[in-house]
Amino acid sequence: MKKIVLIFLTLLLVNLNSSAFAQEDIRALHLTWSEDTKSTQTITWQMHEFNPNIRVEYGEIGLPADFSKKVMADIEPFSDETGVKHIYHVTLQGLKSNKEYFYRIVDGDTKIKEANFKMGKNLDSCDFLVFGDSQSYNYKVWGETLKAAYAQNPNAEFFVNVGDLVDNGQRISEWENWFLNGKDIMMHLPIVPVVGNHETYTPQKGIFSMPKYFTSQFVLPQNGPEKLKEQVYSFDYANVHFVVLDTQFGEERSFVPDSLERQIEWLKKDLAETDKKWRVVFMHRAPYHNRVDKGFDQTIKFVPIFEEFNVDVVFTAHDHVCARTPAMRAGLLTDDGVIYATTGRSGTKVYQTVIKKEWNSTFLNPLDEPTYSMISVNEKKFTVKVLSQSGKLIDKWDIDKF
Repeated sequence: MKKIVLIFLTLLLVNLNSSAFAQEDIRALHLTWSEDTKSTQTITWQMHEFNPNIRVEYGEIGLPADFSKKVMADIEPFSDETGVKHIYHVTLQGLKSNKEYFYRIVDGDTKIKEANFKMGKNLDSCDFLVFGDSQSYNYKVWGETLKAAYAQNPNAEFFVNVGDLVDNGQRISEWENWFLNGKDIMMHLPIVPVVGNHETYTPQKGIFSMPKYFTSQFVLPQNGPEKLKEQVYSFDYANVHFVVLDTQFGEERSFVPDSLERQIEWLKKDLAETDKKWRVVFMHRAPYHNRVDKGFDQTIKFVPIFEEFNVDVVFTAHDHVCARTPAMRAGLLTDDGVIYATTGRSGTKVYQTVIKKEWNSTFLNPLDEPTYSMISVNEKKFTVKVLSQSGKLIDKWDIDKF
């Protein structure tokens, strides 16, 4: 009898330890979109081991518990400087607008993680957060900025990080800290990530790479130009067409020497095909920058396309300042021009070699604390509030469209 009890307790302990290990092993859990934002949600996480039995069960909150909806995870190996991990991801289909869903990651009969998210209203309005460079020596600051922004704006439906998410894109410890400090938000709120120049950095100074850790860890739309999939993409949300560009032409020159030309041709076609009322672009480097001793970046070559296809706002980062231009077209002020807004910094890194330029209507170098932007869009108005981590209003502006 004692032997039977001992065997039972041993098996129970093994199962409990396995469950606890699985919970600890789930890392970098986050939401993105890789398909239609109105009816799908992509969920991605990492685990060390390969486990083909892992699935996601999900259902609508408020209805009787039903775990019959399940999706087996797709699994891809991910090699970094510490060894091989595995990226797990699923895309939930057939979701309803303005409904809240639970999802849980399951191994056999064991639930190892559970969270929830809410689908967008699918109307002619949306609210979202935008963050500038989160690269840091201490990613706790990035996490605090993200949490503060969402706490102050709980109506946000997703958030955008406009590049330089980490300081060294091919150093896995930075990504681990970036995800770890943002996990409480990222498992509930979808992220739209943008490639910055630091995503191409490697541990060897002066040696660049394609942003492999970026594209391996985020599952994103595959509608960009060849050789730049998931670095360049577009999607629709509510009444807005969003475009994400990759401005790392120099760092990626050895791998995609015609990156700018590819993106220009793709961008023309992409913008020509949209019928959305609002058109918004995210890219890391700005055509109208704030560096003291720098000429125009190659991104200036995008400007005629933005003007031709009536882009409303271009959000940028890179200079770690909060700045914007007036609406401009062909270098002249005009009510129906394009506004270029630089989105500050959400991490620890600051610059002293930045100044207000002649094209800026507002400018702030946020040395004291990190910043973010809250954007609200409806059928007639596009409103931007720039705030500090503590909630202080730095700038507010809007565009009217009838």
